[in-house]
Amino acid sequence: MNKSNKELQAEYSNDNFFRTFAIAMLQWQSVEHNLYILFHSLIRSPQVGSSGAVFYALDSFGTKLRLVDKTFIVTIKNDNRLKQWAKLKKQLLEAYEDRNVLAHLTVLGDFREDGAIQLVMGPSLYVPSQLIRKRKKKYDLAELGRIVDKFEKLGQDIATFSSEVITSAR
Repeated sequence: MNKSNKELQAEYSNDNFFRTFAIAMLQWQSVEHNLYILFHSLIRSPQVGSSGAVFYALDSFGTKLRLVDKTFIVTIKNDNRLKQWAKLKKQLLEAYEDRNVLAHLTVLGDFREDGAIQLVMGPSLYVPSQLIRKRKKKYDLAELGRIVDKFEKLGQDIATFSSEVITSAR
C-alpha cells in the first residue's frame, strides 16, 4: 500500500524532529565537556583524572556551573575576563533551561490549524496542571533547530574562552 503525500510529509517531519532532538543533546554534551576543560585549566591540575573526578562527580549542570564560577572568581583577577565570564555564565544559564526541556519533557502531538499533527516537547500527561510551568516558546522542530545552533555556538564560545584564559594565564 502506497503512502499518501501527507503521510510521507508527516513521517519526514517526525524523523527530522527526533534527529534534531538527538543533535541538540549531543551539542549539549559539547557544552558540558568544554565547561570541564575550562574548569581543568583554572585549577591547573596535572591530573586530568583528578579534575574529572571532581567535575563529573557533580550530578547537576547547575552545580557544575557554580563550581566553575567560584573557581573562576578566585582564580582570575582580570576584570575584563571576569566580565566576559559573567556574560558567558548568563548564556549558559539560559541554555540550561532549554537543556532541561529536552531532558525532562516528553514528545507530544500538537494539532496545527490545518489539522496536521506536529511533534512538540511538552509536559507528561500525568503532570497535574498546577505543576506545569508556563513556557515562553513552543518547543517544536523549528525551536529544536535554534537550540542546536545555540548549543553549538555556546560550546565553541566556551572552548575559545577557555583557550584564551589558558593562554593569558601563562
